[in-house]
Amino acid sequence: MQGTSAADGNINAWLIEDSLYLSPKTSWEVEPLHIKKGSQVFRLQDLEKPISRSSLQGKGNAIFPLQQRKLNISLESERKIPFKHGINLLDDFVIDGKKTLSFCLGNEPDPCRINILKNVEIHSSPKESLQIRAMLGLHRGKGKLVAEVNQNSTTTRHEINFSEDHKGGNEEHKYHKAIINLPAINSVAELTIYVEHQCYMPWEKTDRTDSFYFISDLRVTEKSGLPTTICTARIYEGSQGFPNIAKLKKARVSLFQSSHDSPLEIVWKNGSSTVLFHPLDTSGKIQGLKDGQVIATCNTAGLHNIYVNNRISTTDFIETEKTYTEINSHFLNGDPAIVEIRDLSGSQVLAASSMILRRALTSEPTLDEQSKPPYPTDLTVRSGHRYTSIRKHLANPLAGSDSRMLSQALATLDRSHNTLDLEYLDIPTQRNPQVSIVVPAHNKVRVTYYCLCSILVAYNKASFEIIVVDDGSSDDTQRLEEFISGVKVIHNNEPQRFIEACNAGVNAAQGKYVILLNNDTEVTDGWIDELIEGFQRFPNVGAVGSKLLYPDGTLQGAGGIVWGSGNPWNYGTGQNPWDPKFMYARQVDYICGAALMTTKTIWDEVGGLSEYLKPMYFEDTDFSFKIRAAGYKTYYIPSSIVYHHEGLTSGTDTSSGFKRFQEVNRPKFKKAWSKSFCKHNKDGIEPDLEKDRGIIGRALFIDYTTPREDRDAGSYAALQEIKLVQSLGYKVTFIPKNFEDFGVYTQTLRNMGVEVIVAPFYRSIEDFIAQRGTEFDCAYITRYYVAQESIPALREYAPDCKIIMNNADLHFLRELRSAGDDPNKLERAAEVREMELEMMLETDVVISYNETEHAVIQSHTDNAVKVMKCPWVVETPHHFPRFKSTAGLAFLGGFKHPPNREGMEWFGAEVMPLIKNTGIELSVFGAAMDHKFKETMREQGINAVGYIDHLEDLYTKHRIFIAPLLSGAGIKGKVINALSYGIPTILTPMAAEGIGLRHGHDCMIARTPQEWAESINKLYHNESLWKSISKASREYAEQQFSFSEGRRLMREIFESIELYKSQD
Repeated sequence: MQGTSAADGNINAWLIEDSLYLSPKTSWEVEPLHIKKGSQVFRLQDLEKPISRSSLQGKGNAIFPLQQRKLNISLESERKIPFKHGINLLDDFVIDGKKTLSFCLGNEPDPCRINILKNVEIHSSPKESLQIRAMLGLHRGKGKLVAEVNQNSTTTRHEINFSEDHKGGNEEHKYHKAIINLPAINSVAELTIYVEHQCYMPWEKTDRTDSFYFISDLRVTEKSGLPTTICTARIYEGSQGFPNIAKLKKARVSLFQSSHDSPLEIVWKNGSSTVLFHPLDTSGKIQGLKDGQVIATCNTAGLHNIYVNNRISTTDFIETEKTYTEINSHFLNGDPAIVEIRDLSGSQVLAASSMILRRALTSEPTLDEQSKPPYPTDLTVRSGHRYTSIRKHLANPLAGSDSRMLSQALATLDRSHNTLDLEYLDIPTQRNPQVSIVVPAHNKVRVTYYCLCSILVAYNKASFEIIVVDDGSSDDTQRLEEFISGVKVIHNNEPQRFIEACNAGVNAAQGKYVILLNNDTEVTDGWIDELIEGFQRFPNVGAVGSKLLYPDGTLQGAGGIVWGSGNPWNYGTGQNPWDPKFMYARQVDYICGAALMTTKTIWDEVGGLSEYLKPMYFEDTDFSFKIRAAGYKTYYIPSSIVYHHEGLTSGTDTSSGFKRFQEVNRPKFKKAWSKSFCKHNKDGIEPDLEKDRGIIGRALFIDYTTPREDRDAGSYAALQEIKLVQSLGYKVTFIPKNFEDFGVYTQTLRNMGVEVIVAPFYRSIEDFIAQRGTEFDCAYITRYYVAQESIPALREYAPDCKIIMNNADLHFLRELRSAGDDPNKLERAAEVREMELEMMLETDVVISYNETEHAVIQSHTDNAVKVMKCPWVVETPHHFPRFKSTAGLAFLGGFKHPPNREGMEWFGAEVMPLIKNTGIELSVFGAAMDHKFKETMREQGINAVGYIDHLEDLYTKHRIFIAPLLSGAGIKGKVINALSYGIPTILTPMAAEGIGLRHGHDCMIARTPQEWAESINKLYHNESLWKSISKASREYAEQQFSFSEGRRLMREIFESIELYKSQD
């Protein structure tokens, strides 16, 4: 219940960063219970320590005259002087991301005064004084920047001269960096700033008679020398100026992540609620980092805060256009950091990005030309890939690798193409290589050498050969074999150009796979292995390509789009390569020839690169179309990363040189393939949707976290359900409610072709759905508490999106079964029931693994909810247990799940004493097993192993799998996995529920400790019974839990919500 009450007017509330302070103006008429934001609940606590006034009312002072429209420009002179002024008026005098105020005084101007600010009120913190900072430029004049401070009826003057040596321009070093220190401000003072023009100063090489003054990035800040920081609380409307300290409460709340977030509310003990703070309707964007400054924009210009790793760094005026904001040097330590734009209270994140804050700002070209390695900091994002490769080389050296050669190649990669040395390099040769890397090269020997060094450094398990095609070079490429061994070189006497060079190189290839690699590239760890995985992971693949990055780490291309006009387009150029939309494998229109893999067989089948496009350009796009015309698919594989120094070999001007063939070949390509692309979208229309080829729809999966298959059965199920939906032809986007990137687990999804949405690119489910919800045909939501946050947003922003809710297990039934007679637990179960059923009533279909639960849901909702069976899929194992080669009992479960702990504690106390003299050992496996639990197990004679890397070892080395579960709900994935391996199982009725097993046929079911002991002894020693149950359980699993059966059930679910299209 929400509404106004007498309590609403009695509230004082302040919100600053993640702290909400609350007090009554007099005393509470109704006591506050807690704070909530949507489905999140935050506990209120009495504040034990007093809070200072400055904690809520601001921590700093700053004026940004050029941005805040505080200027009061006027000219004071005895004679009339032609006068022009403006901000960023002259393009040649604008520093990127800054504001430059310019004055032009004409006709050899006499002395005069140009007012900038007049009588602006200022104050400073108790321990700080203020200073004026600006960058000054001057043409043909002599003058001063003057500040006058008036306090207590006394005016003081402070000044600094413009320098004739600094004329201004587009770069900071062309300006005089001026600082004017102001006197201490006791309370409040008035500030006036003006330019005092003294005289005209002619220049010898020009007849111009005007004087120019330039003032860039003018600001009034505190004198500490650090960037200004201001943090001021948001105040609830009607609050007093300062809180009632004696009755102050505090709640630690989550930050607002977008304008679509739910508001912060007080929930009162009488059940009503009051909205305190709504999210601000503003957003921002972080475009990068340059020279220790964040490049930022906001859709609403104003003062905002920059935070680094959750700590305030800088307050600055951020414009709607590109603004450069200084990072406090305290944070410039060379480590990765989360950088955020927030509002002045620090309570709402407007934009966020992850970046490396370099500890030294000397540019890469300067260091490369003027110094030598080792440098004071990593100059390039490529260094991280090199480090990963070296770690792998050290951990598992490859056959024939030489540490000296690796060290030399690594040192070369620290240099540039211009400064590296052509030292002898030995690349290990390998018989019967899996992969042939073809590198065409025309001159630019240092570029080629750099590329070959990167191939040597980059760690790959796959064996390879390198074929360099010297395409009529006139430089040292002609004698490449003299200083590089282990490389096959084909020499063309005359330049044949790219198409002929590649065809010649592939003709000499011995590998199963062939890679075309530009010589102006740097490859990274695992780039070959990941491309091969693309062939093995997806069906009917004909060609795959790497993610291409520019040397500065920005994206060059994430697969190609060919528009309906026939024009090709590198998707994502210039954007952040780690954005989720560039991070997942997918089918594409074409693969860029800078890093393209196919098989030798397919290359020969389609005839290699087409000669009608000789000498070069459009050949890679044409090749991809030939691949698909032959019945294969082309995939972008973003886990294979290659840096491309585009333009080093062919330039970038399409009107001259060989680059002109790009335009010559464009109409040839269009004529050849017009029927293939004619139904594609118009140029530039919705590229984020157009990029996904080979799909019939889009499905949005939302769960509480990223699946971790080796941690719990629910994660295994989630991955299988995603695969089932993909098999119907849907592109899957996955949102973990916590927005965390879990490394290898997140990468598993991306490798499968799933777009995974993580922070900092999105921070809330509601924000994502508000921006992209209309893309999706359906949403597949797992767990009721995830649905609570997701369904309202879907109904508001994507009303046509169908909603499937997987209840995972019936939460209220599980809690009810474990509650016993505890009234608090029974009350909690009732609350969960109401919330769970409410969400089910809001969906289009509810799916459940356990048919017993179907009846419970329908009975509690009077058949108002459509309920269908959710498939459970197990993959057929390659190895099975054998009676005589197995020993002991095994249990598997995640121990954050209470029923697993409860079941094992019961088994240890009740059953283990009955079998302790039999010599039969029990081993317990699973994640999140705490020390206390392990000690309890050991005291009861149980081997508490904990996490296990390879589940196959558990199922094939133990004789019996047990599941003594006493409570819970849903289906037990651990039991189904055991069935698929054929390890006989002994189960409680609860563990067997919903699977359809028959006692004595495909499992044993035991209820009492005595039944458990008898079943263990009987099954453990009776080989005939063991083999019978093993065989029956495998057959049952293959019949009921196969992928084909799961796909059939998933199709029925989609058809039940009128989504009939699918790929057969």
